[in-house]
Amino acid sequence: MANLIMLKMQRFLIAVALVFSTSSMSWAGLIKGDIVKFDRAGTVGGSTGGGEFAIHKLVSGNWQRLDVASFCLEFNEYVVLGERLVVGSVSDRAVLGGVGSGGLGDPLSAKTQFLYAAYASGQLSTAVTGYTRNAAWADSMQEAVWMLEGEITSFTKAHTQTLLTYANNYTGPLLNNVFALNLFREAVPIAALNAFNPSDMTTWDAVKAFHRQDQLYYVPPPITPSGAGTVPEPASLALWLSAGLMGSFLRFRRS
Repeated sequence: MANLIMLKMQRFLIAVALVFSTSSMSWAGLIKGDIVKFDRAGTVGGSTGGGEFAIHKLVSGNWQRLDVASFCLEFNEYVVLGERLVVGSVSDRAVLGGVGSGGLGDPLSAKTQFLYAAYASGQLSTAVTGYTRNAAWADSMQEAVWMLEGEITSFTKAHTQTLLTYANNYTGPLLNNVFALNLFREAVPIAALNAFNPSDMTTWDAVKAFHRQDQLYYVPPPITPSGAGTVPEPASLALWLSAGLMGSFLRFRRS
């Protein structure tokens, strides 16, 4: 009888671990090799030809929309709405294009990162007087990104100067959760894609013909409640839960 109960408990714990592990996988962000597409579903703005753009990731044959919209990094390159693209790198720079970029591409400025992080995290609504998520502010956001990245030298949208002033007041370091998505058409040769390194120009020629517009990408920081450490990822939580259940089971057996 005891062996049968033990067997059932083991199966239950395995099932719990699998559920949390699967959840962890579905929450994962973008990595090299992921298939994505961009469109304007649920977005605002776009009169500049840039963002907002909705990002969708292909997961087990289904498109999964990411929580945060994106904006263009290069002024003179384009993204084809709905086109299947492959992530070549989640990096710190735009590559293979852009106004005035050269050498090892165009590294993201800390001010661009700061502005986009404030937008993506919802902080602009409290940090910038009058900000609200609508077409006028989204178009100004795109212009501000291009200005900060040196892609344009003048702007026309109503709130661009306000956003630039906010961004230029930032004097801190580079952020570790705002990136450039280096994107390529899905037809890019696999070997060339695997070898691609945004910090190694010798790997660029083989993928250059397949390059698409680089996009901003935000990764939310870990949730840290007041007075507590970082919330564990689902897989870790499963292990803790499993350990607790097993401990309870062993205490039950002893009694």
